[in-house]
Amino acid sequence: MLKRYFAKILVTAVMIKDRGLGGKIREHLKQYDVRVYDSLRRDVRFFVLMRMAENPALIKFVFKNFFGQESFAKDFEYIG
Repeated sequence: MLKRYFAKILVTAVMIKDRGLGGKIREHLKQYDVRVYDSLRRDVRFFVLMRMAENPALIKFVFKNFFGQESFAKDFEYIG
């Protein structure tokens, strides 16, 4: 449960382009919960989400065509 919580926050930080927040969360995990940090680093799904979050066109495509939640991407101003 804790892993999912931190993964959601980190992906959201990347989507809103807040590098400072993402870095602070990573530092917090390294210092206080190494198991969750290591688990996130090894999780392929998390890696894919992080890479997807860096590409606005990919976000638009995935949320529109796969998830059917175009409004989610609009919240982050990726769709005009």
